[in-house]
Amino acid sequence: MQSNDNTRQDRQELAYLPLPFPKAPVKQRRLAALREGLRGWWNRAWDVDGVLYEMWDDVLSAPEDGLRYMAPWIRAVLMTAGVAFVVLMAKAAGEVGLQALHQILTAVPKVQVGVDTSSGVASVVDQPVRTYLACVRVVNDQLP
Repeated sequence: MQSNDNTRQDRQELAYLPLPFPKAPVKQRRLAALREGLRGWWNRAWDVDGVLYEMWDDVLSAPEDGLRYMAPWIRAVLMTAGVAFVVLMAKAAGEVGLQALHQILTAVPKVQVGVDTSSGVASVVDQPVRTYLACVRVVNDQLP
């Protein structure tokens, strides 16, 4: 019969109870450390010799310097913006022109002239000529 005795030969007895580990010291939160690092960078960038201070000084002196003597990065930004504006305007004008051309081409009525006997490459030349002649005939019939 089995017993509830837990004293086995292969089991090591603990002579003492383990003590809990001491809690780790409270660390500064990651975002707080990042915020402090960014705040330090921001302050250094706006110092008298900082990057943002120099760029702001370039922007403020650009109207007095004129296009020829202004900072190269400002000229690059202005030229990029100008080229982008021209490209967008050309694209819009192209779309308007293509839409107008499409309306003009779809407004012409298709006139059937007798039996269509042409096919393939011959129809490329034949169909517009037959349509033109039929339209001329219709216009001449409507004249008084």
